[in-house]
Amino acid sequence: MISKQNIKVSLVILLFVYICIQLFIVQVKNYKSKPSQMISYDQVSESITTFPNSMTALSSWTTTRNVSLQQSKCNGSVNLIRGHLRQYQGFLTIGLCTVPRSKATYLKDTLTSLIHHMTNEQKEKIVIIVFLGFHNESDVDATVHMIEYNFNDSLSTGGLQIIQPAESVYPDFSKMTKQTFKDSMKRVHWRTKQNIDFAYLFGYSEKLSKYYMHVEDDVDATPKYLNIITDSLIKEEKAKHHWFVLDFGEGFIGKLFRSSDLCMMKDYLLLFQDQKPCDLLLEDLKQIQLHNFKKVSKVKKVFKHRGKYSSLEGKIVPDEKAKVTSKKSLSITTEPLYVSNLTSNPPAIIETTFKTFSNFTPEYAYEINSTLFFWAKVPKVGEYYRVKLQSRVLCSRIAIRTGAPKTGTDRLENAEIVISYEPTNDGTCKGKKSVGTLSHGKFEQTFVQPQALKCLEIIMTKKQNDWLIISQIEIET
Repeated sequence: MISKQNIKVSLVILLFVYICIQLFIVQVKNYKSKPSQMISYDQVSESITTFPNSMTALSSWTTTRNVSLQQSKCNGSVNLIRGHLRQYQGFLTIGLCTVPRSKATYLKDTLTSLIHHMTNEQKEKIVIIVFLGFHNESDVDATVHMIEYNFNDSLSTGGLQIIQPAESVYPDFSKMTKQTFKDSMKRVHWRTKQNIDFAYLFGYSEKLSKYYMHVEDDVDATPKYLNIITDSLIKEEKAKHHWFVLDFGEGFIGKLFRSSDLCMMKDYLLLFQDQKPCDLLLEDLKQIQLHNFKKVSKVKKVFKHRGKYSSLEGKIVPDEKAKVTSKKSLSITTEPLYVSNLTSNPPAIIETTFKTFSNFTPEYAYEINSTLFFWAKVPKVGEYYRVKLQSRVLCSRIAIRTGAPKTGTDRLENAEIVISYEPTNDGTCKGKKSVGTLSHGKFEQTFVQPQALKCLEIIMTKKQNDWLIISQIEIET
């Protein structure tokens, strides 16, 4: 007869075996349910991303491959139609929008340029997003086929993704009748759509990488462009500069942002989509983000615009060497003719009524020995360039140089130089005192007795037919 004790032992053994079997079944189910490399936004879960804090680690940045991306509130209304999401966050996303052009196509050459200059290691950390801003079936098929045929390796690794927005993201342009910037309605519709395209590309890209860089579908990248970008980021982070965007190209080309800002940027572009072109909206947003921080981060340009025919039907983009007129063929100099003995000017806020051309911003004139300069369109009588010092200083010398550093073209001939020593609270310079005028585009004044200085103005006094370049301003204390 079996004793009660033996029965208890047998039951314990059976219970143990049953538990082991159940644990094995659970493990098998979990293994089978793990997401594959081919995942969609609906399948991705919370992201756990490793990004090194040390600057040394940035140049040898590595990725965590066993985590997936977080579902973002910003990436809606966009479909991933070719390629697939990686299950780890990258270092950099390069985004571009493309639409058909009637007389030329540059997309293949652009992608070749971007990918050809990547090392295999960099390809593991970089994602290129091609945003199709059109829905014509034959054009979509042709574009997708071209990318699949020429860049299938990048598609298969997730390093290249093709996305397309839902048609519902666009308004009824026929009902849009408000004109701004004296643009034709055709151009207003074109730039409004461009803002919408950029916005949804930003939203899709928000969680893909640590940084995002925007280019266009008709650019050439310089060799080792990614090394230059990485080195610039190391420099910025090490110096702890307050920056919102780094400019690695002209216009909206080569603009690099932190990906954490993309959702906010998407909302901003959509909110003001029909009010301004994208580059002007970016300037407004930069002012909002930087507040009183006027530090301008200068980085090397690594992209060149190559397209002659714009995506705006009928518009021909001038050659890079003559983007305005044959007379305005001046390029950025890399070897200034004049080298200042100063290392820096006193901290100041720059204000001007001159109409800035492209990215040749007013701050460049105030940066000592900058290889860039402030470039403005034809100035009008009464317009000014104003330097408002953050605190009053004793100034021993003022020097101003206008005109292109090498050629001397576009110098300012007729302007009065005015200084002020009184603090200002209403945005103007009080207690003004004229200290002279420009001669052959230059001004220099040394004070035997240092002057208390709070404000410096360059004021147009006569009509000028040419554009204006202010290449260097010096305030010596």
